[in-house]
Amino acid sequence: MTAENDQINLRDIFMTLWKDKLWIIGITFAFAVISVMYAMSLQNVYTAETKVVATEEARGGGLSGMTGQLQGLASLAGLSTQFQETDKQALALEVMMSREFLTNFVEQHSLLPYIMAYGEWNHRAQEGSLDSEIYDENTQKWLREVEAPWEPKPNPWEYIPILKEMIEVLPGQAGVVTISVTHPSPVVAHEILTNLINDINSVMRIRDIQEAERSLDFLNSELEKTVYANMQQVFYQLIEKQTQTIMLANARPEYIFQIVDPAVVPLGKSGPSRPLICIIITFFGGILSVMFVLIRNYLK
Repeated sequence: MTAENDQINLRDIFMTLWKDKLWIIGITFAFAVISVMYAMSLQNVYTAETKVVATEEARGGGLSGMTGQLQGLASLAGLSTQFQETDKQALALEVMMSREFLTNFVEQHSLLPYIMAYGEWNHRAQEGSLDSEIYDENTQKWLREVEAPWEPKPNPWEYIPILKEMIEVLPGQAGVVTISVTHPSPVVAHEILTNLINDINSVMRIRDIQEAERSLDFLNSELEKTVYANMQQVFYQLIEKQTQTIMLANARPEYIFQIVDPAVVPLGKSGPSRPLICIIITFFGGILSVMFVLIRNYLK
């Protein structure tokens, strides 16, 4: 009996849907049209990517390998100085995505208009343009209308989250890290990515040099205070190690990340997938139309 009722119910549902098939077709067609209009309104985006590996320094070799030696010499000298070993690759990635670094990065390379006011990329002409309603390129003045406390010129609270969405970091096998930047302009995406790698290497190199210079100042001051020959010998060795740190850091442009596969200007877009968008929205419209017909007949 239950099987017969189920069969009857399914037949009733099918007959109801068939009777109101024009509603289903109409709603589904409307969603299909909307999906096409929406997909066509989306900007093409291009993704530039590069593959990097940690240098010997970042992996704990090279300069970082001196940490144990420095700690031992410092303890022999009776110093409380702490030389902490850190994962410099992980630290560099955190610094690279930090608000301070990205703010300085945007200002140094004048990227703000290309993040907040980029217009369209003309694939045939291979050139892009800024949105003149938001930013006047000739006068370099921001024209957007915003409510207080915001100002026409975007501040880091606005553009840093957008820039972070453009950047993607994917750890891979054998220590290879893939870093990519997605932007409406393939040229801008390539420039941002190239400058990003160069700048993070430079920032981390400067940080280590400054740290070594501070250590040198401390060691030289302690050296002047001691009168024991064996203690002076220890200080000389510590000073030599810190001097080597500065020399080797200055000699390595690729200080933390060594480029394995350089970034190139992408020729093809990475998104959006317009056919997939149309299929999903149209499918959703079909499901919605069926629910509408069933509820409509149930309420009669």
